[in-house]
Amino acid sequence: MKNHLTHFMINVKNVHRSIEFYSEKLGFKIEYETSEWAEMKMENGMELALKKKLEGEATGSGGLGFVVNDCQKATEILKGRGVEILTDCELKEGNKYITQFKDPDGDIIWMVQQIK
Repeated sequence: MKNHLTHFMINVKNVHRSIEFYSEKLGFKIEYETSEWAEMKMENGMELALKKKLEGEATGSGGLGFVVNDCQKATEILKGRGVEILTDCELKEGNKYITQFKDPDGDIIWMVQQIK
């Protein structure tokens, strides 16, 4: 059996605001949307669900990671789209570059380029 993750869900304060971020800044396409729930998909098939948080549920405690071929180029694209970069293609562990940024609810998003 072949195993890999394809679906992720995060809590958000405002579904519409998060849809704007994930579609405009990261290129997700909207598959389904209500004021309480949204489903989005990337070209590679990865799916992200956005769920409006319920009373007592946390936001900003999740995170997503992406593998990119060129960390610097991907980071420059995000900067051009107005994304605030927290860590800019920092060399980590001697074998990868990492960029970090946050979504509107404070969830950390990582982009990682492996060095060959």
